[in-house]
This record gives sequence, C-alpha cells and structure tokens, in this order.
Amino acid sequence: MKLADHLISSNPEALVPAVPPALTSAGAGTDEDEARVKASLQRWLNYVCANEVLMKDDEMVLFVESDFGYSPMLKRKQPATGVRRKVIKQFAPPPDDTPELQEARPVVKLFYLGTMDAGHKVDKLVKARRGRPPFFMTSFLHAFYAK
Repeated sequence: MKLADHLISSNPEALVPAVPPALTSAGAGTDEDEARVKASLQRWLNYVCANEVLMKDDEMVLFVESDFGYSPMLKRKQPATGVRRKVIKQFAPPPDDTPELQEARPVVKLFYLGTMDAGHKVDKLVKARRGRPPFFMTSFLHAFYAK
C-alpha cells in the first residue's frame, strides 16, 4: 500500500491501479483464496512494471531490488495547498510534446470543469431534498388530505 501511495503521489503522469485486496470471495485461509490473491497481485505488479515512468522511480527500483522486505525510503510529497497552489496556478501549463495532447488539453479541462459543476449541482439538490419526504410520499399525502 505504501509503495502504491508513493507511486501515485510522485508520478501523476502515470496511471497506477488500485492494489488488489488481501482477501477474496473464496474465503480467508483457503488454497483458492491464496491462489487468487497471488494472481491478482502478480497482475498488479506486471502492470506497474510495464510502465517505463514507474520503473524509473527510485522507490520502485528499491522495491524490485530488495531481497527480504521493503520499507519506503522517501517521504511522499504532499499536494500543493494554500499559497503554494496559488503560485503554481499562476504559471501556464508546460507545453505538450505531441499535437494530440495539446489539442486534447482544452477538451479535458472543459470536461473536468463540467463534471465539477454537475457535482456541485447534485450536492445542492441533495441538500435541498434532505428535509423533505420522498416524492411519492408527498403525492400520497396531498391526495389523502385533498379528500
């Protein structure tokens, strides 16, 4: 888990999948459970090791080269907050090497902003409906009291 957390925070340009769970639906302690856990962890390692960016990470090299166990050496860099984030946002994003990425950046940003806006609207709607009974109940109550 610590390795995955480090890889996610220090390599934002790479997609790191979630670490598979330690237990499966086969039941803890069974041979089938152990085989499934090993297979899922092997798939995770294969995916991570296939990524060139992740394989150049110092922590990943330490993990692969360690013989008996792994303990993280580097502390995870905390995400930018407050003043540091404002300073970073003032700078223009770095230029993209490929034209496809350069053309996709505005589309991705619009999608991100649209989903953020939709999320805020859903949150508002949920907060507004919290104090009211469900719609079918209000319809029933109106019909009942109208008689």
